[in-house]
Amino acid sequence: MIDQQPAIEGWKGQSSFTGALFKAWHFRLLVLLICISAGFLSAILGPDNYWDIRFYHLYAPWAYLHDRYLYDVGPAQEQGFLNPTADLFFFGLISSPLNDFPRIVAFIMGTVHGINAALMFAIARHVLRPLHPLERSTLRAVAWFIGASGAGFVSLLGTTTNDLISSIFVLGSLLGVLRIAESASAGRTWLGFAGSGLWSVSESD
Repeated sequence: MIDQQPAIEGWKGQSSFTGALFKAWHFRLLVLLICISAGFLSAILGPDNYWDIRFYHLYAPWAYLHDRYLYDVGPAQEQGFLNPTADLFFFGLISSPLNDFPRIVAFIMGTVHGINAALMFAIARHVLRPLHPLERSTLRAVAWFIGASGAGFVSLLGTTTNDLISSIFVLGSLLGVLRIAESASAGRTWLGFAGSGLWSVSESD
């Protein structure tokens, strides 16, 4: 009689690998949809027209790129001397031909800001783990919706306030720490902490 046990175990292992691969692609697709949805919502809300964009978010990167710090005497008060790094992305968009299509600029900005919602979804998956599948999915969906529908997210979506740029690094660092806590490989722990710390340093700069 031929022993079929190794073949059965191999099939189970292959099935498990295929299932894990499917879940990974399913998760990545969902993350992409979240970011794109945030972009569409931003386009629907319209281009940024806050006071701050006219006050210093346009001036700061322009002054940095054109060496105006020694010539202009505080036209935007102390805000004109803030680190302009986060404003360079928006400045690059409006300095390109896309400036003629403000809704597209709003879509791109919203898609980038949507990374926050994607990170919140990933964090909810790590933190909320009831055994029952329905309860697990429900709690994760509710937690994500609460985080992604608040005034601190929706009202700033696609704008130049940079709050939703800085928060990407904070949430990314938190997700990194959560992944370390789950990791079965102790040898990579230091690398995970280093990556999470790098996200934090980037945010603080």
